[in-house]
Amino acid sequence: MERLADRIARREIHSMDIRVTWADAKATGACDSGIKNWCAQVGIDHAAASVPLADVLTGYQRRPMQEALAVILHVIRHHHDAQAAA
Repeated sequence: MERLADRIARREIHSMDIRVTWADAKATGACDSGIKNWCAQVGIDHAAASVPLADVLTGYQRRPMQEALAVILHVIRHHHDAQAAA
């Protein structure tokens, strides 16, 4: 089975300017302490207003967690829906 990271790389998601926000994480039901803990483990500044999706993907590759995957998929879906509506 193809890994999520490989599928995303093939779609050139890394080269797109897609940002991940606290609102994205909260929309998936993630709790503040869980978000902060995961960010600290993978070197993402949880105090930033937004971070590049590419950084979150890299973090997920280092420390895969279901909550992080949910945020990644949420952001990709939101981006895809916005592109389709345009």
